[in-house]
Amino acid sequence: MMKFFVRLSTSLILGVLIFHFSGVNAQSSAPFLYYYNQAQGAFIIERADGSDSRILANFEISPSQPDQEVHPIIVGPGWPPSGQWFAWRESTNYGGVSSAHIVNKDGHAITILDDAYVAVMKWSPTDDKLLVTRRASGEQPFWYDVYIIDPQNPDHPVQIRDSLQYNVPSYDYTDWTPDGRYVVQYSMDKLGDSKMEMATVDGTITTRDFYRSEIDCGIPAWSSDSKVAYVTADRKAFILENTVTGEVSQLQPPTGNIQRMVWSPDGRNILSFASTDCSKFAEDLDMWLASTQGITLIAEHVKLPFSSTLPYQFLNLGEWSQDSHYAYFTSADELFVLDAFTKSIVSNVSQKKGDIISIAWLSDNQLAFIQTAQYNLDALDPDSQKIAPLLPENTFLVQKFTLSPDAGYIAYSGQGFHIANLQTQQTVDVDVSRGIPGEINYGDNGYIREIRWHPSEDWVIVETGDHFGPVYVSNADGSIQRTLTVCASNPSCFGWLPES
Repeated sequence: MMKFFVRLSTSLILGVLIFHFSGVNAQSSAPFLYYYNQAQGAFIIERADGSDSRILANFEISPSQPDQEVHPIIVGPGWPPSGQWFAWRESTNYGGVSSAHIVNKDGHAITILDDAYVAVMKWSPTDDKLLVTRRASGEQPFWYDVYIIDPQNPDHPVQIRDSLQYNVPSYDYTDWTPDGRYVVQYSMDKLGDSKMEMATVDGTITTRDFYRSEIDCGIPAWSSDSKVAYVTADRKAFILENTVTGEVSQLQPPTGNIQRMVWSPDGRNILSFASTDCSKFAEDLDMWLASTQGITLIAEHVKLPFSSTLPYQFLNLGEWSQDSHYAYFTSADELFVLDAFTKSIVSNVSQKKGDIISIAWLSDNQLAFIQTAQYNLDALDPDSQKIAPLLPENTFLVQKFTLSPDAGYIAYSGQGFHIANLQTQQTVDVDVSRGIPGEINYGDNGYIREIRWHPSEDWVIVETGDHFGPVYVSNADGSIQRTLTVCASNPSCFGWLPES
């Protein structure tokens, strides 16, 4: 059913607040957020409406070098799931290594790896263990050490890799598994043989050999419940291994070279996309659905949009609904929805109206998408295979959207930024063109880079600019709108405070 919306004039939106606002509102129920404030040289924690503001940690970022187009930025993992610690470091828009900084939630600092060669920090997805990759030498060739650090015992890091020279691949191929049980390292030697090393938090390492034709093809995929999928080094089997129980399923490997694998949220199925030549532009892919019960070819020669390039061409391949029932993938001609229960395609949408430029699950049985010809926001129900508009046709040039956690609002961009109330059928405008006076605002402030709803409240953070830009926050009715900071998209520079 088409829903019509009444636009509220921006002149009626009250309480527009700039980021210099501070103070205490004892009645405020706004959620807490954090951000780096360049003017104060500090990380700030406060409510989204600007009340209850305090400094978490002071930190002066280095000055920009505009003549060399070098801009310092805040990077790092931010908060772990517990919300007890905060980690960051300084880098530039060209990357680089630097000192690591960690404080607890009260701002008390600890020291780890007392040098300036930290390249990567990543919190465990399940606890307060910190993965740190450090460059062991300031001279080329670069060598890297890998550690697991407990911030409650920072003087005794667990070293899981000692001075490995990362030529192929780089240190970016070291990461936590989704359940936090292992730190995984992928490497390839000069002969092209690939190895996966799995380290527990105490440093115990086990290894698996696997096949990949190129650096970015055939990387093993981990499920949320400790299963890992990979092709054996001899290419004779596709392995699904449960690293907790030790159960191993050996399946027929997909034909060609695997370019992308995506586990369903429940860990029961995995989608694999393969092509004949991974090193070149993939004109078409075969799609396979695998489980411990077997592997099935779902679709052959899926034509990808001609304008797509690695790795962005795979962003619309194999995204699952949260109940693991459906997954979608797009081709140059159609949007397909796979029913994992029946192992069949249940619906498709022609792209004759234009390429699909944005797509997301709004719920387990509703898939929203935008096509370039009309830029309308439509919803597809895989069960009924019916399509209905979510917003009035041609009302706005919709380019990016996201649904609030309670499904009451849609925030979307296109000719500005807007929030639509799906119950009252009203739409408000959020001003994302102000920037921050006196600061470098980087590029086009009107471009919406990312939209982040609070996990449980009707507040939204909006990132603007192509790579860097002002960051805004607004409540869903638009009555409070604020400019927070200028940042790259990074969890240490700004975000919602974890609810611990």
